[in-house]
Amino acid sequence: MEWVVALLVGILVGGSGLFFFLKMTSNKTILNAQKDAKNIITAAEKEVDTLKKEKLIEAQEEIYEQKQKLEQEYEKKRSHLNRTERELDQKEIDIDRKGEFISKKEKEVLSLEKQQKDKENYIKQKTEELNKLITEEIEKLEEISGLTREEAKQVLLKESMGKAALRPSGSVRA
Repeated sequence: MEWVVALLVGILVGGSGLFFFLKMTSNKTILNAQKDAKNIITAAEKEVDTLKKEKLIEAQEEIYEQKQKLEQEYEKKRSHLNRTERELDQKEIDIDRKGEFISKKEKEVLSLEKQQKDKENYIKQKTEELNKLITEEIEKLEEISGLTREEAKQVLLKESMGKAALRPSGSVRA
């Protein structure tokens, strides 16, 4: 009989010890799982931020390149306008020397000035369009930053193709 009591006491002590051991182990497992979950979430948030920054940098680089191209085109046209202005000055000297061509040369000067204003208006319009496109592209990048990298590439590629198809291919010439 004593051995039955000892056996029951042993089972109770062993069972309660096992219970507390399992409880402590499960608490540690839960805490470790929570910590791992927080680490995964933090890593994912960092990766999203990194991807967002990369896309923003890529967009800024593309915008910068487009701006450089437009500035080069503007400088080329400005150079052409300067050449045209020098030619006009020479023509005015010739007009002074040749009185019979005065009225004809004055009309040419007015026409060239109108062309210059038209070109300046064209350049101003293109600059405004570029600024609008820059703003739209930044907004689109912010909008699509929640997508995967591959999905964002696909969206940008489709929109670029669509804009390229709609964009006129002609240019203004002097």
